[in-house]
Amino acid sequence: MSKIGIIGDLHFRENLPYSEYVEDGRVGEEREILDFIVKTFEDCDEIVLLGDVFDKKNNPSKVITKVVSFIKRFDGKKVYIIAGNHEKTADGKTALDFLRKVNNPNWNIVTNKIEVIGDMTFLPYMTKPELEVDDDTAGTEKIMKELKSNRMLFLHHAISDSMARSISTNIFSEVVLPKTGLEKKFDLVVGGHIHTPQVLTGGKIIVAGSVFNTEANEKRKVILKIDKKTLKTTDYALPGISIHRLENPSVEDLKKIDKKDIVRVIINDPKMKNKLDPIKKELEKIEMNMILEQYPKSRKKTYTGKDLLNLSVKDLLKIYAKERKVDEKKLFAAFELL
Repeated sequence: MSKIGIIGDLHFRENLPYSEYVEDGRVGEEREILDFIVKTFEDCDEIVLLGDVFDKKNNPSKVITKVVSFIKRFDGKKVYIIAGNHEKTADGKTALDFLRKVNNPNWNIVTNKIEVIGDMTFLPYMTKPELEVDDDTAGTEKIMKELKSNRMLFLHHAISDSMARSISTNIFSEVVLPKTGLEKKFDLVVGGHIHTPQVLTGGKIIVAGSVFNTEANEKRKVILKIDKKTLKTTDYALPGISIHRLENPSVEDLKKIDKKDIVRVIINDPKMKNKLDPIKKELEKIEMNMILEQYPKSRKKTYTGKDLLNLSVKDLLKIYAKERKVDEKKLFAAFELL
């Protein structure tokens, strides 16, 4: 029975975020996740990487070696690699281009045009200059016109009515493809780009999400397997460390967290001042922990399990929005786009 293994955004980089706070630099965790993916897809004939395999457009040799080594582990299988926005320049060049020089007949590198291989259509991330359009609406219209009906579509573009964490892709300032239009053209659509895994209403469109935990309070990470005959999909929860951000938690809240996870605690309720000792004591049981006291109209005082202050990107954006008096939601949306 023919099966397809689906891998979302990998964002390979030299080190995972928060690696400096974990004893082995999260190297063991990364290896465990990659081993799990390879093992889970042993019965698959084809593998699809949905884009943003690289986190950057230009990468050091360490990261390039890591990517090539991972792809080579699918020896004997057809591998389709779609270019994502993180690895692509405006003129269409990508961090994936060198893979073509490997000349592996089983590797299909899709970077700058829609490609149709049998009942599978592949759409890489397309910039406005590539599409030769001046605005996002025109870009959406051009892509939808060029997409011909087929059984399956794999893409690295935002799809309308999906959510990037708490932000709707409908307000993204980029080419966003219409959910209903895609449903009319394809029996199954599987997308990358958005890091929150989800199944859109109707069940014909699946967003795979990303692979590694890099931000606080992310949803569980998964990989997907498709039965090519029936198009039935099965998801498999990935192992790995979770990153938690808790405001004014109780001791009981902290007891629910795995001791190997990463946790950041924010204390901004003045009533919590006299309850900190048991919270700190429980927090110290967690391998990587941080606590920040941030009371209104008072001097900020920071404690961490390893004497580290590390505000999240979301915290920093909130501060920026407040200081510059800009719309917080729009700022978050812009960050998700970047």
